[in-house]
Amino acid sequence: MGQHFKPVFLAEDSDTVIGHLDPGIFFKLAEHADRRDDWFVSDVARILTTPTRIAWVGEYSDPEPGTEPPINLHGLAEDLPETPVADVVPGTYLINHDRRVYLLVDSTPDEHEVHPLPALTLEGAEGDIEDAHGQIGSWARQRISVADTAPPGYTAIQFRAWFD
Repeated sequence: MGQHFKPVFLAEDSDTVIGHLDPGIFFKLAEHADRRDDWFVSDVARILTTPTRIAWVGEYSDPEPGTEPPINLHGLAEDLPETPVADVVPGTYLINHDRRVYLLVDSTPDEHEVHPLPALTLEGAEGDIEDAHGQIGSWARQRISVADTAPPGYTAIQFRAWFD
């Protein structure tokens, strides 16, 4: 069967869900986060023109504290309208404003490679994706943007992830 995933957008100062984007019929991570066919990730990048807190959440992720009945971010987003996708060309730099780091998204992915945006912001998929330095999910719920240029004063990093 498999777990379904989607990006969820959070308020600037809390874990209140303010939006989400459904990947249509391609809910499984391998169906919409593969680097060779990243049309859906490009749509999410078009939303991230300004720093936005994001988590790429699985339907089986842990429930949010204080929710009754217990429900996770994936479920909390269900009743919200989808976040509109801006009509812009997505940039090539993925930027984490909380950590003050960025990476240039490689334009020549390897086979089975995962796009860094869902991989770094992932919640609820332990063991589905691997990377050399254990960074999977380390950017979840942080302020992320996508831009054409690297921000001054931020540190460049390298990151590659693949499906297990």
